[in-house]
Formats: sequence, structure tokens, C-alpha cells
Amino acid sequence: MEEIRVLILEVHPPLRLALRRLLESQPQMTVAEAPSGPGLVGWVQDYSPDVILLDLDTSREGGALARSLKQALPRAKLIVVADEDGREYRRAALVWGASAYLVKARLEKDLVGVVKAILR
Repeated sequence: MEEIRVLILEVHPPLRLALRRLLESQPQMTVAEAPSGPGLVGWVQDYSPDVILLDLDTSREGGALARSLKQALPRAKLIVVADEDGREYRRAALVWGASAYLVKARLEKDLVGVVKAILR
């Protein structure tokens, strides 16, 4: 299998570290964390990830960040991650262009399989 470049955009440092360790335990996955703030979309374009893992907390402003990322990198798969499993959140994630929506409580169990599945 080819290298899979995953970018983590998660606001909570302990979870960000746990996600990084989980993904890096997979031999084909390379993981990066993007700096927040101005220039984020440009940085993401330079990294050119296959998958972007986006915490819903970073995207509450009507999905502006999610939309900007999908516009800048239309081939990248977007996974929106949230604390809650509400229907309205899932629907919003799809509107923003997400390929998947995951609840944080299930990330350890589901994340690696979802990343592989959306890239098939």
C-alpha cells in the first residue's frame, strides 16, 4: 500500500497526541499537525494530505474552514470529528464536503479503518 498522508487539525493537545500515535502505528501512514491561525490553508496545500482529520470545534463558524480546505484540496478526504453524534452535525459535515463523520469516543476503534476505507 502507498503512503497515506494524514493531517490532524484537533484543538485538544492530549487527543491530538493520541490520534497521532494511533495513526503513526500504521506502517503506511505519515502524520502531521497543522499550525492554527493565518496561513493555515496555504500550509495545508503545501503538505498536500490525502486525509484531513478536522475537529468540529475548529469549524463551528458554519464550516468555513472545512469548505476552504475542500476548495483548496478537492482530492483530500475530510473526516470531521466531534464530541457528539447528532444528526444535525452529521448533515452539516456532509454539506461541508466531509467523507466521514466520527465521534471522538469511538476514534480509537474506528479511525484507522475509516481512513483506509475512504481512500479505496
